[in-house]
Amino acid sequence: MVYNPKVTIERIGNRIEKSDISIQEFSKKLGMPCVSLRKYMTGKHEFPASLLVLISQELNVSSDYLLGLTDYPEARASMKECERKLDEIRRIMNR
Repeated sequence: MVYNPKVTIERIGNRIEKSDISIQEFSKKLGMPCVSLRKYMTGKHEFPASLLVLISQELNVSSDYLLGLTDYPEARASMKECERKLDEIRRIMNR
């Protein structure tokens, strides 16, 4: 799979829109000037990895989703979290 920055821009824009906040409000959440975020969102600058991580955290999606590497927006659960859920299911099943 080849990285396509247009996919990243589109997915971030869609998620911001779904969050029902303006680009100005979102840029404040990220701690950056709106004009800077707009440069990334128009493709004038490439998103640095550190910003993509911050955006994915704010939008509660995986960075893989933003990068177009998966079509599933949910962040992957950690192995410990999965094990904990499995243990809980086993306890319920053994009642």
